[in-house]
Amino acid sequence: MRQHSSPSAQHMMLAMNGWSTLLLIPALFITGEAMEFIAFATKYPQMLGHLATLALAGALGQLFIFMMVSSFGALACSVVTTTRKFFTVLCSVLLFGNSLSSRQWMGAVLVFTGLFADMFFGKKGAAAGKSPPKSKEKSEINGLLK
Repeated sequence: MRQHSSPSAQHMMLAMNGWSTLLLIPALFITGEAMEFIAFATKYPQMLGHLATLALAGALGQLFIFMMVSSFGALACSVVTTTRKFFTVLCSVLLFGNSLSSRQWMGAVLVFTGLFADMFFGKKGAAAGKSPPKSKEKSEINGLLK
């Protein structure tokens, strides 16, 4: 389907978000969450600005993740996002005094060991034969970020 219609990256993301919205709106009403949201928004209207900021940050984050995957590959993107999550947890421990169990620290060490081992030792032959991303997608992403 993608080869036949050749949608741009932004159209693909718009379609995915549109379908997600169409599927989730009925679920909001079925579970009763829509009414709870309306009551909360009526009681605390200032949260709508925070919600808009969160939506904007999420949209920009989606664009940057797509740009990173198309420019550097999925492995680099997974390393960056996992590193970001790790430093979020580390800051939570250091700044807010939250604690991690030894099993949680062990899990973090295992995740990073696996990611960096794959980055340095794995798939070197496959990466050499990898074709660069389409220039149309790169120019569209660069146009959005200017």
